Formats: sequence, structure tokens, C-alpha cells
Amino acid sequence: MIRRRTQDGFTLIEVLVAMVIAAVALSALSLTTGRTVANQSGVQSRVIATWVADNRLLEQRSGAEDSRDLSDEVEMLGMKWKIRQTMESTMSADFKKIELKVYSLDSGESEPAATLASIVGPES
Repeated sequence: MIRRRTQDGFTLIEVLVAMVIAAVALSALSLTTGRTVANQSGVQSRVIATWVADNRLLEQRSGAEDSRDLSDEVEMLGMKWKIRQTMESTMSADFKKIELKVYSLDSGESEPAATLASIVGPES
């Protein structure tokens, strides 16, 4: 009498294939998570840079700052920022166009993190 052997479990090849599939899936998940974190950091930096520009524009509108071209460094939320302000004449002599570009000194990027332009005029 010949007995047939039944297989109980997985072969080594099946286990290795399953491990390769799991490794590829986990590495893709890790890469996606890393990109999401990097994007979140960039968004946070741009939001803070916009706040810095808004604050400078409010200072201009309240008359607390000189209405001229300047470059300045400020700190907000533990980060250092460089503001470049340019003023341009408009068709009306009473109004000026102000453009603010905010750069992160912490990241060392050459592109502005935020740019804001507005028209400022005489105080009411």
C-alpha cells in the first residue's frame, strides 16, 4: 500500500514571494508618508511667511514703518525671516504699490516663501 503525502502549509518559495510583496508595499507606504511630511512642512513655512508679510503690510498701513524700499530680518514662531519690500509709484500720486517678498533664513531657499502685493495710500 502506497500512502500519499498531503501538504500542510506553504512552501519556501511561497513565503519568499509573500515577503517580497509585503516589503514593496511597506517601502511604498514609507515613501508616501515621507513626502506627506515634507509637503506639510512646506505648507507650514508658507503660511508663516504669509503672516510675516501681512504683519509688515499692516505696519505700512498704520504708518508705523517707512514707506520706502528696504530689507529687514524678523523672527516669528521661532523661525527667522528676511523681508524685501519694494515701493512703486502708481498713476495716482497719493497711492503707492508695495510688494513684500518673504524668505526663510532657516531653510536657505533662494525663492520667496511668500509674496504679497497691495496698494497703500494716505491715512484716513
